[in-house]
Amino acid sequence: MPPFLLNAMPPRDRARVEALYAQPAIDLARDRGVDLETLAAACGLRALERRLEAPISAESYVRLLNVAARELGDPCFGLRVGMAMKPMNFVGYGLALCASPNIRAALEQTIRFECLSHDLGRTTFSERDGEARVDWRSPLFGEPGVEQLCLMIAGCFASFAEWLVGMELSGREVLFPFPDPGHGFSEAVGRLLRTQATFDAECVGGCFPSVILDLPIASSDHSLLPDIQRTLEQRAAARRREVQEPSFVEDVAQCIETNLQLGKARVATVAAALGMSARTMERRLNGANKTFSELLDDVRREHLDVYIRECAISLTEIAFLLGYSEQSSFNRAVRKWVGMTPGAYRSQMLDGGTGKTRG
Repeated sequence: MPPFLLNAMPPRDRARVEALYAQPAIDLARDRGVDLETLAAACGLRALERRLEAPISAESYVRLLNVAARELGDPCFGLRVGMAMKPMNFVGYGLALCASPNIRAALEQTIRFECLSHDLGRTTFSERDGEARVDWRSPLFGEPGVEQLCLMIAGCFASFAEWLVGMELSGREVLFPFPDPGHGFSEAVGRLLRTQATFDAECVGGCFPSVILDLPIASSDHSLLPDIQRTLEQRAAARRREVQEPSFVEDVAQCIETNLQLGKARVATVAAALGMSARTMERRLNGANKTFSELLDDVRREHLDVYIRECAISLTEIAFLLGYSEQSSFNRAVRKWVGMTPGAYRSQMLDGGTGKTRG
């Protein structure tokens, strides 16, 4: 995954979707007969009878798309949600899109201000030899149920271009980072998007003639764009500062590290140090797609590589520093991580670099 994407995205437990961006999925599900109480319960949300008034987690949004698709028996539900998106759903930067002089400028606004509406993924675009390509990448790729999210993004880009220029557009190809499920799925997607669908790509993407980038935005007043951009830059800067603060997962990891050498890196101890119950801590970690045992392993694994290079520290001492009361437990953990004994791993690491030896 490109470094710019990792830097631009917040930690998983802080990833959110703004209410206006999520609303079309709820509206479409309701209009097609999905029971909103059932949908809310399945997504871990409050009642959805009224309009959303606050952001929801990225995880809840993906679950919402999947539950609605399942309830409706509609494998293209996410695509229909994306195609139902309007400028108002883009939370502030929709104004920048409408004030852009052409599609190229509108894509540039998307790249700059996408973070204001969601933390689901990020957009790039490129041009070469008369062809243009828009790509959208997400840290959620590879996760179960990401297909509806990918469909939503593809539908969003299709409707995005058409309502900006006020005419139907056809691309060369649309790309999806998951296998074709068959049963006429690719044909259905192709009909809705009026283009060929290709699967098992590295990201969500769209290929089209470069001339489309220069199509003017219908009824655009681009004299407003500089003022809109200044306001959005301030909001985007505030958002970047917010997500650069330590995440809950980082807080737990730091607490584990502090308690590790004391032999107190246990769920109850760490939770108490963070001022919450063990159950609350586990629930919040689960919301960030982590468990306490996985995080404990991560911290131990990171410190192993530091200690193993220090020849002055024996393997028995390393086991103690990593919070293992028994050498056999430490040996099993190292085998699981690196596929060899601690001694063999030390030899391999020192062969590749300079270890500090006893004086």
